[in-house]
Amino acid sequence: FLISQQRSPAAWTWVWNFLDFSTKSMEVQFFGAVTLHQKLSKSWQEVPQSMRNELKEKLLQKIVEFGGNGTKLVLNRLCMSVSNIKGCKIPVVILNLAFDYS
Repeated sequence: FLISQQRSPAAWTWVWNFLDFSTKSMEVQFFGAVTLHQKLSKSWQEVPQSMRNELKEKLLQKIVEFGGNGTKLVLNRLCMSVSNIKGCKIPVVILNLAFDYS
C-alpha cells in the first residue's frame, strides 16, 4: 500500500504534510523525505513547468527548517533530493548553512 502511494501523483501533495517536524514522528518524516526523493528522481516529468519553482522553494524551505530543528537523517535525505531536480541551481552555500544548524 505505501509503495503504491509513493508512486501515485497524489504524493506530490501529501508529502509536505509528512515533513512537518512539529507534529509528525521521525519515521513519518523520513518516509516523506524518501518519497520526495523518489518522486524527484523518477517522476519529475509529472510536475508542471509552472509549478517547478514553487516545488524547489518548498524543498529549500524544508531543508532550512530541518537544518535548525529536524533530524539529520531526514535533513540528509532532503539534501539528496536537491540533486534529483533537473536544472536546480540552489547554491551550495545554502545547503552548507542547513548543515551548520544541525
